Amino acid sequence: MAGVKQTVANLTVRQKEYVDFVGKFWSKKGYGPSETDIAQRFLVSQSAVHSMIVRLCERGALIRDEGINRSLRQPHHSGKATRPPPGSWVFTGHSL
Repeated sequence: MAGVKQTVANLTVRQKEYVDFVGKFWSKKGYGPSETDIAQRFLVSQSAVHSMIVRLCERGALIRDEGINRSLRQPHHSGKATRPPPGSWVFTGHSL
């Protein structure tokens, strides 16, 4: 959306929505949302979510621990992500 007014920290309204969603998800569950969770929430493709996350991490609005699933969070959420409960895991067909 060209010309969208900027919010705090020079984020667009849509970027702020992503950051807020990640923060609420983390606060509620103790771990970050997957790209699939975000794609389902915003009704966009996973590649669009991935691009947005990369931009938001570059700007410092979100952080993630490389190589650790569900570690996406806002900078003020300290510590590592807890593992989601086993019943909530979704396996993608890759061998364990």
